[in-house]
Amino acid sequence: MLILATTGITWMLTKKDVTLAGVPIPLIIKAFSDTTAVKYFILGDKRAFHDRLEQMGLKEEIKAFYRPEIHNEIKLDQYIHQIFYNDTGYVGDAYYVNSQGILTLKNPAAAQAYDPNFDEWYPLALQAGVVIGSKNKNGIQYVISPTGTEAPYNEVAATFPPDELRNLIQAKQQK
Repeated sequence: MLILATTGITWMLTKKDVTLAGVPIPLIIKAFSDTTAVKYFILGDKRAFHDRLEQMGLKEEIKAFYRPEIHNEIKLDQYIHQIFYNDTGYVGDAYYVNSQGILTLKNPAAAQAYDPNFDEWYPLALQAGVVIGSKNKNGIQYVISPTGTEAPYNEVAATFPPDELRNLIQAKQQK
C-alpha cells in the first residue's frame, strides 16, 4: 500500500498537467526550491514574491501552460494575475479587485486596443526565439527579448513580421 501511495505521489509531482490552485505542480516545486522566493513568501512580501517568480520565468511558464486554452494575451495575463491574487493576495498594477474578488483591468480601454494579430505573431516569435515572454503595461503589449529587453510588440513585429518568423523557424529546424 505504501509503495502504491508513494508511486502515486511521485507521478503526481512530476506530471506537467496536474495543477494545485491553478499552478502546475512542477512549477510550485521550482518556486519553493528557490530560497529567495521562499523568503519573500514567508515574509508575506507579495510584490517581492511576485517579482521573484517573474525573474525566475515562472510567470511565463504558467502563461505557456494556459496559452493553448486562452489565446487572447490580455485575458491570459488577467487569468494568471488572478491565480497570483488567489494564492498570494498580490494585485498587479494594471488591476483592481472588484467586490466579488475578481481582478479587473483598471483601464478597460486597454482590452479594446488589443491587437488580435498578436495571437498569431506571438507563438511564432516564441518558436523563432525572438522573444521569451510578454506583458501588458498600461494597455500596451510588450515583448521580452532573450536578453531581457522589453519593447512594444508592434515595434518588434514590424522588424519580424510573421513570414520572417516562419523563415527563422524553418532555418532553426534545418540545423
